[in-house]
Amino acid sequence: MLGRVLKASAALLVSGVFLFLLAGRVAEAGWGRVAASLASIDAPAFLGGVGLLVLSAYLQGWRWVVILRPLGEFQAFDAFASVAVGHWFNVLLPARLGELARPYHFARRHGSSFATMLAVTVVERFWDVLAMMVLAAVCLPTLLAGASGGYVAGSAVLYVLALLLVLGFAAGRERVQGLARRLPAGGLRDALGRFAADFSAGILLVRGARQAAGVFLATAAVWAVNVAACWLLLRSCRLPEPLSSLAAGATVAFAVTVGHCFPAAGAGLGVVNYGVLVALERHGQAAGLPPSVHLQAMLTASVAVYIGLLLPDVACGGCFAWRDRRLLLGFGEKGPTA
Repeated sequence: MLGRVLKASAALLVSGVFLFLLAGRVAEAGWGRVAASLASIDAPAFLGGVGLLVLSAYLQGWRWVVILRPLGEFQAFDAFASVAVGHWFNVLLPARLGELARPYHFARRHGSSFATMLAVTVVERFWDVLAMMVLAAVCLPTLLAGASGGYVAGSAVLYVLALLLVLGFAAGRERVQGLARRLPAGGLRDALGRFAADFSAGILLVRGARQAAGVFLATAAVWAVNVAACWLLLRSCRLPEPLSSLAAGATVAFAVTVGHCFPAAGAGLGVVNYGVLVALERHGQAAGLPPSVHLQAMLTASVAVYIGLLLPDVACGGCFAWRDRRLLLGFGEKGPTA
């Protein structure tokens, strides 16, 4: 319990620091001018970006269905509901603790093992890291042009190391089960052994070239839609062409993903906003635009992109969380296993 409190406190502190930095930049541009820019956002482009983010969440659900194929046939819409619920809890909880809600919701709804569903989340992140590396090949030359290089590189390294540790746990499942057998006989030993077995089975669900190709296509679709969504959100802010290009959308999508690697308040408040601003500044510098000239527009974009990312999580996730509120609270019955 104490560890969770400390983690939440650290996340709130991180968000507070980045919000303070962002407030300083807004004061530099003028609060009134930034507010006026937000009021003049191009609504069709903004709503188009929000719609693509909903599609991205649905495609993440489709990816779950492909990963879970060895366990049976699941519906993409059901997996989309679990993805949306996880995103909704990420808005409410600091340090992305909502990532636990996604496998919990799916496991409760389908009578599946929570450990296996948690492992599916890890598998999903592994494929996202591969996609992130591809996108980094395009974006890092821009982002590493300044002081943000250590921030980006360090985040990626920590992210990969964390995934490797989890995969190492899966590879050493027999050792974990052996340690569990040394515990005194009882519920704890049995629960630990089951968790290790179920988690390891979930890590190894992608078993063949055809299935891996399906997961690859789903991952590529998710990231392509995310880039397109960020591009539309930037265009809604009426930024000049170098800052509202598809390349700028890719840079912002990459910065948002890296920002989500850091423990912060709900939905990466402050960290994501400041990351969007830094990404746009670096992209502008690479295009020969002085950052101070378009600071107001870039600050507007940092807020608009964050709100655009937030709306699908709140709307879709909130609807599914309300629909399944008894299930999430542990009152509802588990669904049948597919």
